[in-house]
Amino acid sequence: MEIIYLQQLRDEGNSLSPWPMSPVPLSEIEQLEQLYNNGNPFPKVLREFLYLAGNYCPVVDTGIHNTQHEEQEWYRERLLEEGKVFSRPFFVVDAWNFDSILYMYLDEGDNPLLRTVYVIDEAAGYNPVYETRDFTLKDFIENNIKLCKEDLY
Repeated sequence: MEIIYLQQLRDEGNSLSPWPMSPVPLSEIEQLEQLYNNGNPFPKVLREFLYLAGNYCPVVDTGIHNTQHEEQEWYRERLLEEGKVFSRPFFVVDAWNFDSILYMYLDEGDNPLLRTVYVIDEAAGYNPVYETRDFTLKDFIENNIKLCKEDLY
């Protein structure tokens, strides 16, 4: 696969951790596209990410499950339990203790902006907040690489 967006991850990712990046095989990426994007290809940047480091990335929390399919299903079940329904195809990229989830819509071009949903305790009177971020997955990864190199990640 030609890497256009994530060249820095390709070139530097394995030097950021004692553990090597772990890719998702192309055949599994295609299965994920069938499941989560109605058979349409993912945005190019997401395909590159999964291909390079979708099962383990030193600068993105790829989760605790064995596969991206298991990870996506786990988040989707939690979101449904919290009453969060998405009407468009999306993919969870990163999460922080399930307090907030970083995701992308899959129908916004090859390098879409990331979005966050904050999953807050609605029983306590708080509502979830949905925000469009001002950065893409490429930006997110490059910033995290920079922080990692500066020992701030």
